[in-house]
Order: sequence, then structure tokens, then C-alpha cells
Amino acid sequence: MGAAIGMGVNGLRPVAEVQFADYIYPACDQIFSELARLRFRSAGEFWAPVTIRTPVVRHPRRADALAEPEGIFTTSAASRWCCRRTRTTPRAC
Repeated sequence: MGAAIGMGVNGLRPVAEVQFADYIYPACDQIFSELARLRFRSAGEFWAPVTIRTPVVRHPRRADALAEPEGIFTTSAASRWCCRRTRTTPRAC
């Protein structure tokens, strides 16, 4: 995640992909403390357009396999989140 933030600050548009939704929790500190607050802390001088992709799978019979991090991330400031409604929907935003 730190490499994607650095690439975004230097003018690139990186897409960081997290393999499983459970693996995004260790990256929360960098997403909230660095990525979401970068523009505010630098008085608008720096910003990083980073896209983070992660699968969110819901299976009604496997409650132990559910990972639903979107509730945590949708409340963070300076970020936009979008999710597909169905598997056949090509994009949501």
C-alpha cells in the first residue's frame, strides 16, 4: 500500500489489489493515516489518486468466511467507495 501511495504522489494512478478482503485490515493504518489525509496535511500540495481493489464475497451458508470491510472504509474521510451490486454488473461508479 505504501508503494501505491508513493506512486500516486509522483503522478501515477496505481491500482493496488488486495487478494482477500481479510488482508486489507493490516493496510488500514496506511489507508487512513497517509492516503486519506495526504491532501489535508500538505495544504493541497500533494494528493494520491490510488484505486484499491479487493473482493468482498458473501455466502449465506459460510458465516466464518465472511469478510465485510466496507463498513469501516465508507466512513473514512476523503475517499470514495463503490461496490458492484451483482456479479454481472461491470462497474458501479
